[in-house]
Amino acid sequence: ADFLKIGDIGDHKYAGTFDGKFHCITYNCEATGSSFGLFGGLSGTVKNLKVDGSITTNTNKIGGLVGECFSGTIENCYSSVDIIGTAAIDACYAGILARSSASGVKVINCIYDGTIDAPEAGNMASIVGWAGDDCNATVTNCIFTGTINGNAEYPNENVSYTIARRPTVITVSNCYYVNEWVTYNEGSTQVTEEEVASGELCYMINGDQTTIT
Repeated sequence: ADFLKIGDIGDHKYAGTFDGKFHCITYNCEATGSSFGLFGGLSGTVKNLKVDGSITTNTNKIGGLVGECFSGTIENCYSSVDIIGTAAIDACYAGILARSSASGVKVINCIYDGTIDAPEAGNMASIVGWAGDDCNATVTNCIFTGTINGNAEYPNENVSYTIARRPTVITVSNCYYVNEWVTYNEGSTQVTEEEVASGELCYMINGDQTTIT
């Protein structure tokens, strides 16, 4: 049977609040079309959730957690989902959210440590894969410790970013990564595996330490 996404990009976007209460959902599937993730279309809030598993795909707009987000919020989420791309396409893959499709999308306190393995595809990022025109979004306090294997030259250079694509409409702040992917995002900092393992990254991401997240 086909995998049933939560919400779609039409009239049935998920508009409520999904509180995972820090549980993990594992799913292994083949993407049945684009705008694919555990949540296909989101206009509400997903928080406190971990996702694991893998998505195999020959199409685009694949997110480890959310396919497309419409003015919604993704907060305190952890994705270890591997995305396996089998086609030479403009991919728009990302470990958390494939596409921001309306203004006001927020991705806060999220981690991606999975692998995007799409050697023939291009145009992807670790946290947010794309944002449409006038779809201003924010990515705050997020961490990328996984890997991306793609074609940085497809269809031309410098259209993939480490944290989020389209920096003209996505504001990245206080984000950290271990492995740089093609292009650096303003508002992000590269760290070492040692800084991740020692806990130093925790201090860095919590800023002045007034409130530990």
